Amino acid sequence: SAISESEILLPTGNVGDDSYGWSAAMDGDDIAIGAPLANVIGANNGSVTVTNGNDVQVLSPANTGAFDNFGYSVDISGDLLIAGSTIHPLATREGAAYIFRRNGGVWVEEAMLLAPDGMYQDSFGCAVAIDGDTAVVGAFLADTEGDSSGSAYVFSYDGAGWSLKQQLSANEATVKFGASVDIAGDTILVGSPRDNIDGTSAGGAYVFTLDGGVWNQQARLVGSTTVAYDYFGYAVELDDDGVQAVIGAIFSDVAAPNAGAAYVFEANNAGWSEVEQLVPSGAEAWQKFGASVSIDGNRAAIGAYGYPDSPGHGYLYESTAGGWVEMIKLESSNAIDGARVGYAAAISGNRAVLGAPWQGPPNKSGSAYLFDLVRSMPPGDSNRDGEVNVLDILDVLASWGDCPTRPSPCNADINRSGRTEVTDLLAVLAEMK
Repeated sequence: SAISESEILLPTGNVGDDSYGWSAAMDGDDIAIGAPLANVIGANNGSVTVTNGNDVQVLSPANTGAFDNFGYSVDISGDLLIAGSTIHPLATREGAAYIFRRNGGVWVEEAMLLAPDGMYQDSFGCAVAIDGDTAVVGAFLADTEGDSSGSAYVFSYDGAGWSLKQQLSANEATVKFGASVDIAGDTILVGSPRDNIDGTSAGGAYVFTLDGGVWNQQARLVGSTTVAYDYFGYAVELDDDGVQAVIGAIFSDVAAPNAGAAYVFEANNAGWSEVEQLVPSGAEAWQKFGASVSIDGNRAAIGAYGYPDSPGHGYLYESTAGGWVEMIKLESSNAIDGARVGYAAAISGNRAVLGAPWQGPPNKSGSAYLFDLVRSMPPGDSNRDGEVNVLDILDVLASWGDCPTRPSPCNADINRSGRTEVTDLLAVLAEMK
């Protein structure tokens, strides 16, 4: 079953082909949406809109220029926000990233980050992440270890300013390392979706941990079913504790040709291990599931922006006693075909947001769709139709016993015990009007 958004977020000001929704991030009540083609100061200089439900602020750097693509990537953590500007400055197109700090409720630009070895079209800022006083910036076209091997840069704040601490590269030969990045505490995750180690463009992801002030590679991750041209590592995210990772493989054929897949990994005493492979129910060719991934606690949102003849959508997964289970499909109420709903995804608490950068009109102005996960899924709503009634009782009875083999949803397991049983039936009865 599927649900629609509780709110549609739209770009403000002189709206054109903004691509609002190209990137998205959430932290608590704060939502940040990137629009890299917005004309705030110059043509396609880009912007990031930050809202918490009450206040709205549109950010652009002071030194931004035409075609900078500010907002290509974005992340937010507490009172800090970072956004990438992959073409700044236009003359050299090396890229930049900008950090904003909230002071008295107002977001103020604090620093511009650059790669000291930046070269033409490195795409520094293609991916960004921030946690506390540490920021990570990807440059997936950097020629650090060879043509488009890619690189990632770690910056830290010392109380006075931001400075480069380390440039990351993998122990193995990489291709487009830094296309996706995330950080949680003392753990950094970097995607390298064109790695050829497990087949041409099969992809990979790399875990780095902090030890004695130095970031060292701890593991190289690859999906159990990853093969050539899967692009594993296209999207990555860590949970807040840095012990779980969700990694997208946008062109995986495991469910249908180029339908995509996502993989959940967990850290343990022996290192990192895959605990789940996620594919959507009713997978379709060229669905591009795993184009965006986000995890918060026991929930994950996965974007699948689809092909031009589809508007795109997202999926909500939940970790249960029986494993990660697909809970519901996230759909927009008004998206046109080719809107790319799910190009970006973020989840925080009981809300999720999906970016749709090519939604219109006007053409490709973009939108973002906010989903209220609590309101959308009443307790006891086994069949996920938004109501608790006799149909849910029938659903529980039809699903009696052990949950089916994943990834099939087991929504009738209301208390997430791994079995559908009397306690689940009682939970439905308790919620019936």
